[in-house]
Amino acid sequence: MHEKLQSRGLSVVGVSVDVAVGAAAKLVADLGLTFPNLCDGKAWDSPNFQQLGIARLPATLLIGADGELVALDPSGEQLEDLAEALVSEKKPEPPAPGDGR
Repeated sequence: MHEKLQSRGLSVVGVSVDVAVGAAAKLVADLGLTFPNLCDGKAWDSPNFQQLGIARLPATLLIGADGELVALDPSGEQLEDLAEALVSEKKPEPPAPGDGR
């Protein structure tokens, strides 16, 4: 999705819970990830996780250009539809309660 939508304004950012920043950087390189990946070495004590209320991994967050959370853990199809709507400047319809948000 990153490659498909980045030219239309989609930004993908990875966040790691590693305590070893070097190990996280090596994994990113080994996987050939082309989008930014953040690791502050604080694992679950990181404010990145605490502020967003992430309690399990993996977690997928879709955040709009206004900084508001659009969806938490949408399914693959929902994620694509919501991301397409965001880059198309349409107001995305949030998933139904209990259905990926």
